[in-house]
Amino acid sequence: MASVAGDSAMEVVPALAEEAAAEATGPSCLVQLPGEVLEYILCSGSLTALDIGRVSSTCRRLREVCQSSGQVWKEQFRVRWPSLMKHYSPTDYVNRLEEYKVRQKAGLEARKIVASFSKRFFSEHVPCNGFSDIENLEGPEIFFEDELVCILNMEGRKALTWKYYAKKILYYLRQQKILNNLKAFLQQPDDYESYLEGRPVCLPVGGGFAAEQPLRARSNCSSRREKKAVLVGFRRGRQHSK
Repeated sequence: MASVAGDSAMEVVPALAEEAAAEATGPSCLVQLPGEVLEYILCSGSLTALDIGRVSSTCRRLREVCQSSGQVWKEQFRVRWPSLMKHYSPTDYVNRLEEYKVRQKAGLEARKIVASFSKRFFSEHVPCNGFSDIENLEGPEIFFEDELVCILNMEGRKALTWKYYAKKILYYLRQQKILNNLKAFLQQPDDYESYLEGRPVCLPVGGGFAAEQPLRARSNCSSRREKKAVLVGFRRGRQHSK
């Protein structure tokens, strides 16, 4: 009786092995699907970046699908940071995976700095040299601004301290960008004619943000004195708004 059971078991094992091999090589296997179908599945919106990373680590075929065209990581980038997509041209080649990594790192750095502000300056205003860490950050400035906006848009009354310092840092970054554009404008020759319109300036008034006032300056000033007057007026406006 035992020998009969053993023989039947020996017959079942090869049968199961053959069935598993058939399934692995059949059309139902994921890696056997066309690349377009795999890409469509991975871009369906139900997978997170962590899921895509795990899929990429399973085999070379799936890793190539995730990285070859860049569409998979482009979709992950779009879902997580939709406001940044307007800064990319459809004709530009961008390594979407590397761009995702850079944006992720910038977000972590921005949150780290905001957290440090709440520890260092909880009992006083932020001094001028308090923003020195921000000037040394690596990566596109637009990524840091986007993360600060994400902090400001947190739901309800959560993380109010973080929102307070995120607003200060965001204001500082935008003011610095306007000042750099203005300095570049002042270095143009007197006969250079063009129009320079800076990013809208949000001046804090009464604890809140005033209406956005775009900075406009025409570069065909008649003299250096007029250009300097523009810069002095801008600096006075910054000091008054602090």
